[in-house]
Order: sequence, then structure tokens, then C-alpha cells
Amino acid sequence: MDADNVLSNKQLRDQVVTLIFAGHETTASTLSLALYELSRRPDLRQRFHAEIDSISEPITQSDLESLPVTERIVTETLRLYPPVFVIPRESDCELAIDGYRVPEGVPVWLGVRQVHHDERFYQNPKAFTPERWDGKLRDAIPDFAYAPFGGGPRLCIGRQFGLTEAKLGLALIGRQYLLQHPSVQNTERPEKTEPRIGEPPLTADMTLRLTPGTEFYVEER
Repeated sequence: MDADNVLSNKQLRDQVVTLIFAGHETTASTLSLALYELSRRPDLRQRFHAEIDSISEPITQSDLESLPVTERIVTETLRLYPPVFVIPRESDCELAIDGYRVPEGVPVWLGVRQVHHDERFYQNPKAFTPERWDGKLRDAIPDFAYAPFGGGPRLCIGRQFGLTEAKLGLALIGRQYLLQHPSVQNTERPEKTEPRIGEPPLTADMTLRLTPGTEFYVEER
């Protein structure tokens, strides 16, 4: 075996850490926050359950591509609560950005969540509103106004895998369980309910995630 093609122990460890962190922790965060928001929106939850109940088992890749409500829930969750909420970089030269001087060789942190909450790009940006993605919003906003996976040449290599995993996980959980937030009394109210503005309990460590111990009412469907 060519020694040049063998990973060192450190390289192997780094690859495993990257796989676990980027491929699973972020998806778990997205799923928990999507379920939290669904638990607060009976009208949205009803549409979500109707959509996933309309497809047969097992769920296939083509099924996932025909679940617009599920996809918009995942998209909006990633906008409002991007698991990777800041992206670290280092300036390789001195530059000026919007009147601010950035010296060479200093850390520069891109606040992804701040961009996702910018009123220049999103109406009522702090509200969980998957319906905002029904039309042509993606084409109307700048490329980096929505960047839960980063962008450019360093776009997350696991982007498509993560999106597929999140949609599939949400559909499988939603098919079997119904989650309700303690503040919502009637789980089957069909009428329109306003998107609730008010952050869930969040913990910002390596990723942005729902604080452990957050309570739901859970029922088997």
C-alpha cells in the first residue's frame, strides 16, 4: 500500500470528528427545532401530517422530492436556527468592508444567523414561517442571504446528504408521532394560527440547538 495514501492517526481522528459533527449533530439540531416549531403550529402540523400520510412506505428518494410542506419546514428551520450559526475565517490581506478596516491575519466571523434575520431580506424575520418559501423568495434574495451550509468554494460537502437526512427523519417521526407544545391546548385545531414569535430555549455551543430538557407532549398517531 502506498504510504502517501494512508491517513495519519490525527487525520483519521479529524475525519471521524468532522463526520459526526457535520453529519449528525447538525441534523439532530434541525430536527429538534423543526419539531418544536411544529408543536406550536397546529395548522402547519395538520398540513404536514396530511402530506406525509399521502405517501406509501417505505419512503423513497422520489417521495422526498415531492414533499413541499416538509421541505419548506426544513428550509425555514435552517434559516431561523442555522446549526452552524457562525463561520470562522481569517483575512489574508488588509481590506475595508462597509467603512470598517480589517487588518491582515485576523479572525473574521460571519454571523450566519444575523444575516438570516436581516429585515432587508426577510419580512418578519424572527417568525417561523415556512410559507415564505412558497413563491420566488430564493430567486429574490442575494446568494449569501441564505447560507446554512456556507457557500462558495467551501460550501459544505454534506449539504445534500444533510437535507435528505433531515427531510427523511422529519417525515418518519411525523408519521409515527404527534408533538404538541404545552402552551397549545387543542392538537387538532384546523383554523389558521399565527406564527409564534418567541425563541425556544437555545444552547449555542459548537452548534445552535434546542436546550436539553425542553418539554413536549408526545402521542403515538
